[in-house]
Amino acid sequence: MGNEFINNALLIDDDPSCIFILGEFINLIDNTIKKKTASSVEEALSLLAESSPFPEVIYVDLNMPINSGFDFLEHYQVNYYSLYPATKVFVLTSSFKPSDEVESRSFRCVTEYKSKSEIDLFIKNSLRIEI
Repeated sequence: MGNEFINNALLIDDDPSCIFILGEFINLIDNTIKKKTASSVEEALSLLAESSPFPEVIYVDLNMPINSGFDFLEHYQVNYYSLYPATKVFVLTSSFKPSDEVESRSFRCVTEYKSKSEIDLFIKNSLRIEI
């Protein structure tokens, strides 16, 4: 019988407490999922360049200093989306601006946009392998 959840995830957020909480949610769901974390877009892009295996799920925050989650999405869509079409990219943000949701959803690579206030059930469902 196969595993119900994915094997590898990348968590991108400049807030260490958000990374910790997201990581703990993932551990509660399946503690065998390998997690890589990045506190900036630059760090995330470095991890992707050297990642083997490539993450099956990426969670990215929008509001980060220097480069935003939108900068990550632009780079990811151009450089990785066609190479790893099965990787799911989820935008998790504390933003309540409708324009952020509209812009996020304009990227073909974005699987879903969610508010951090809805994180618990969303995380469990996002880690499932589609059958």
